Amino acid sequence: MKKNVWKDYYNATQILKTGDIITRTGNDFTSLALRKFAKKDDTYSHIGIASVENDSIYIYHAIGGETNPDAHLRRDPLYIFIHPNNNQGFGIFRFNLDSNQKKKLILFAKKKFFEKLPFDMDFDLNTDSSMYCAEFVGKALESSYQNPQLFAKDTIGEIIYWAPDNIFLSPNCREIKRYRYF
Repeated sequence: MKKNVWKDYYNATQILKTGDIITRTGNDFTSLALRKFAKKDDTYSHIGIASVENDSIYIYHAIGGETNPDAHLRRDPLYIFIHPNNNQGFGIFRFNLDSNQKKKLILFAKKKFFEKLPFDMDFDLNTDSSMYCAEFVGKALESSYQNPQLFAKDTIGEIIYWAPDNIFLSPNCREIKRYRYF
């Protein structure tokens, strides 16, 4: 494992801004399997939205499985989201959002959090009653941009989906920093 993991954490706290997109590379079988859905960049298996609240950074993200037994949208402190015991690294990405769009993005995330949005085990982009990670982030950004066609969709058979790379490789997004723990 990389020796200066907490230095990376501190560095991230200095550059992360409200509305940034944060990705991570989990170190478990599920994360490895989910990375296979990426078409261009399979570095990351999970994605969320950063929000600076009262001098703390929280990540809103949709996740299922044993780490989230109630399967509701989560709001985790940054250090929990990127913790090296469960991840191989993380990335920070920034969309070109004006202040009004950032406000809409965070309001969308907070609203879904307080509604206890369930995790979408069907990975179905056609419904909004439950969402998986890339769907949550993609729909939040489409809502803030007021553009329902913001991201390209991929398919496997009849399944239409977004992987994290559909979001962070968008022309409206730029990479800020990637961190690897080893």
